[in-house]
Amino acid sequence: CASICVLKTGFLFAASEFGNHALYQFQGIGDDDDAVEASSESLMETEEGFQPVFFTPRPLTNLLLIDELESLSPVMDMKVENLLDEETPQIYALCGRGPRSSLRVLRPGLGVTEMAASPLPGNPTAVWTIRTSAANEFDSYIV
Repeated sequence: CASICVLKTGFLFAASEFGNHALYQFQGIGDDDDAVEASSESLMETEEGFQPVFFTPRPLTNLLLIDELESLSPVMDMKVENLLDEETPQIYALCGRGPRSSLRVLRPGLGVTEMAASPLPGNPTAVWTIRTSAANEFDSYIV
């Protein structure tokens, strides 16, 4: 993560430099007495230096992933080609780093998601369009 923001409402936003950004919600504060802990006081110095601390990765237990904001960074390489014979060419981008790297196909345009629909009551009557002058080719106002 490049930046972490903890909100008073119990959320954590993690802005990533090399991957998708994420919004988490706190599920607990991690008061697990059986959890293995390590501190600098318990490290033992050996001839080679400090003894490494090992841990086993596990799924999140105190955080719940709420939303993820897709990120293209870092873009390692990019080509603009029309391989699918569509009206407009596609952008092929190599994104990410390490195990989170991906090949993304980007198409120009804006994705639309309908959030709500509310039909209007009745049918409009007595609606006209007018021009600002008689010389104009198109109407300018709806009355």
